[in-house]
Amino acid sequence: MASRLYFFDALTGEELVTFAHHGAEPRMGHGSGVSARSGIRYTDTCWGVTVMSRGKRVEITAADFPGRLVVVKDWCGGKVIARDLLIAEGDGFVKSDDTGRAEILGDRKALEWIAARRARATVAA
Repeated sequence: MASRLYFFDALTGEELVTFAHHGAEPRMGHGSGVSARSGIRYTDTCWGVTVMSRGKRVEITAADFPGRLVVVKDWCGGKVIARDLLIAEGDGFVKSDDTGRAEILGDRKALEWIAARRARATVAA
């Protein structure tokens, strides 16, 4: 049984059922983010995912959801395999091989900080 990816708003929990690739089969994740400040790797983040959707490989990143923080839920056989926050450049993360690990989805304050930072960047653009 193949798993499927589902997309949710990280702050409201709203399932983004109208997103074209909601329910697509995952092919690959694109690494987790490391705090530029502390060096801690957040294992529940990812820079993007590749899915198989309508017979094509499609890259999905935070840029596909302007103004929103989005969680990707990997689901299979009635169980959640993983939940990852889609992160973007400018969210305070870097790519690294650091070994410190933590999770961000349970930290509402951190999620709100990222959302505010993205909102400021959108206004500035």
